Amino acid sequence: MWILPHLRSIELAHTMMRYNDSDGRYDALPKNALDHAGTFDAPLMLLSGSDNRFWYDSNELCHDVLKRRHPELDVRYVEVPGYGHLDAFIGRNAALDVFGHIVDFLDECRTRPPGRAAAGTGSGTR
Repeated sequence: MWILPHLRSIELAHTMMRYNDSDGRYDALPKNALDHAGTFDAPLMLLSGSDNRFWYDSNELCHDVLKRRHPELDVRYVEVPGYGHLDAFIGRNAALDVFGHIVDFLDECRTRPPGRAAAGTGSGTR
């Protein structure tokens, strides 16, 4: 799989980075996406299952890094108990256990004036 070496590079660098610095097609992208996250003007929800054994705590770590580096960002982390990596989206009961978190987030963002961060977080979020 072509993506595995890049994912390993990300893991070793402890950051989100461009796929290929020597390929001019990627020049418009920042070398380190986390350093430039402050220019991202949209709410972000990171969702993970508590039993995710594929990427372990990557979404939680990304949330913590973004909140530390860019406290002005509206970034939330939702951990769904008993779900694994992709289960949160394609699991048997995802429509009942998971999709409500997504719909609530989208509804809140839709009704909030642009540029305003969330006032708080709901159950299962931080």
